[in-house]
Amino acid sequence: MIEEALEQATEEDRVHTSHGGTLLTIAGWGEAIETAQAHLDDARYLDAQYTASLPSDTGSVESALRSARETLGTALRERQSQLPPEPTADDWGPREELIHDLRWRVDDGRETVVAGVGPAAGVVDGTRLLATHGAIDRAQQRIDDGERFRVESAEAVMEYRQTALDALQTALAESSATPLSRAVLSDASYSVVSADWELGRLDGTVRPTRIDDAIVSYVIATTIARATPAAVDRAVEALGAA
Repeated sequence: MIEEALEQATEEDRVHTSHGGTLLTIAGWGEAIETAQAHLDDARYLDAQYTASLPSDTGSVESALRSARETLGTALRERQSQLPPEPTADDWGPREELIHDLRWRVDDGRETVVAGVGPAAGVVDGTRLLATHGAIDRAQQRIDDGERFRVESAEAVMEYRQTALDALQTALAESSATPLSRAVLSDASYSVVSADWELGRLDGTVRPTRIDDAIVSYVIATTIARATPAAVDRAVEALGAA
């Protein structure tokens, strides 16, 4: 929570120039400064409360977290060279979108592992990215096996959805560190929520291609969830060795 508050306080691109003139732009900056100060105050308060709750002889875990973050960062760099190429098919479909989305998650989060707001956040982000790499492996295997991720019936849609929900629950049950697995699975859970929202907007007769994005989201949730226990084990091992 402390690192999240600091990250919010230092968030970039908070204010954009207003079309309403200088006064509104100044007001926008004033609001951004007040918001950043509030997040900074929250971080300081949480840090003070946490520190006060610790016994006087409590040691620091920062060095262990930093070491584990470096270990995970090294593992991620090794995995980077094993990624499948970015899809370039002229006929872009669910399979291409699936690999593209998972690759984007890896590329977007890679720097936060080593340059994030703190070592604890780096461990969480590193574990999340290891799970995403595992998800890419699983997705690519399903593609190689001929799966097209396209449905023709409502029953098939519900099967993809239920598979995603089951995978999320199983990942929590099988992970060696449940709090860490919950953090890793947050994005995967949102993929299910997003797919449900997309399907809820549809009405009447629906072409199968209009369901493609929802199916891809369910598969993303499934593959990440199934790769999470192994990623969590890797993080726990890195922490134990620190």
